[in-house]
Amino acid sequence: AGALSLAGDMQTTAAYQSADLQMTIADLLVRADGETQIQEEDPVVLNLRAALQEERIQLHSLSLSARPLALAMQGALSKEDALSTLEADGRLTLDLEVLAAYLQTLLELDIVMAGREEKPFRIAATWQDDAVAEGLMAAEIEAGLHADRIETFGLVVEDLTVPLRMQDRRAKVALTGRVNDGEMNVRPSIDFAAERPLLSFPPESVLLEQVQLTEEMSNELLANLHVLFRGASGVLGRMDLEMDYFEWPLAEEHAAYRRLKGALAFQDLTIRSSALWGTLLQFARVNEREMVIGDERIDFELRENRIHCSPIRLDIGDDEQLVLAGSVGLDQTLDYTASMPVTLGMARSVGVSGNDYTNSLAGTSINVPIRGTASDPDIGAHVLRDMAADLARQAARRAVEERATRALDGLFGRPRPEGDGE
Repeated sequence: AGALSLAGDMQTTAAYQSADLQMTIADLLVRADGETQIQEEDPVVLNLRAALQEERIQLHSLSLSARPLALAMQGALSKEDALSTLEADGRLTLDLEVLAAYLQTLLELDIVMAGREEKPFRIAATWQDDAVAEGLMAAEIEAGLHADRIETFGLVVEDLTVPLRMQDRRAKVALTGRVNDGEMNVRPSIDFAAERPLLSFPPESVLLEQVQLTEEMSNELLANLHVLFRGASGVLGRMDLEMDYFEWPLAEEHAAYRRLKGALAFQDLTIRSSALWGTLLQFARVNEREMVIGDERIDFELRENRIHCSPIRLDIGDDEQLVLAGSVGLDQTLDYTASMPVTLGMARSVGVSGNDYTNSLAGTSINVPIRGTASDPDIGAHVLRDMAADLARQAARRAVEERATRALDGLFGRPRPEGDGE
């Protein structure tokens, strides 16, 4: 919504028409969902100088001035029989700080951006009268973007350069820059000419290298891939993101053809605490400690709409490890299992004596299911209670079996195994 005003001059002769127009929108109101809105203080101004002669429109100049962007271009649109041709070039400036404010307000996205650099662009397209959209999709486009700084999801991206080229219905982008004191080299492409138009990355790509980990990055990004990072604090270390292959059809009807395989390679990874880690250690009756994981590689692969991760082993005591493995669905549902040893503290918590633990439960393990969603993992209290009760039953049953065996050994005079004392 806004107040529109139009002014200008038009001239017409038998063979020639020209226009010099200015359109202004004052008090522009931008709405996103019927409630969220932005009131623009500065007017949006569009200036146009063009001429029409026979089958050719000559665009002498087109300029757009608004708070988030400034555009200046020139070009021509001509037609011969049923074939139309468009050629235009110009320069585009985006004010990223203002654009970030739009995103914060309209999308409730936590993002900060800085940069306002003018970049050239060019477009060339041809189409038949009955295939305008198809012709524009096949256009040749060259453009670019530069950002001094972008902060979001725990990532600080600096000196980001984004050239774009589209040709033969294929778009290629290169995002390069510094991210969290590491390197970004992301080169996606979109193939609109394929039987199933898709987004892909070059095979065997290293998208991120030596990126410094942060708590926000762990919780907002990594937790969507692996449950270990949900609720993590005191996160230290660096990370590489490797992509063996990534093929993502754009149409939902082609979802069965999605392919994704890669790895997170961590260096010197330490997590002081996390909600999941604390719950599991409390159940194991182990004093909470930080996870000193060190160098660890987590391989992941998309299978049947779930991203499966390789097991990760975490030390919880002397020669004792917890193994965490499972998957997260594209719908963010969790299907993880924590395989953990039955500790003496765990056994004592359910009334199992030291001797019964040694004879019955030492060396055994239990599997704790982790369900819920990536944003809200659930280790149900009832599950832990059922497991505790089952441990007690196992220990009692094995203790009875042990006493019966000993009684039979004494009755029939069978020798006891060496070292089997009371």
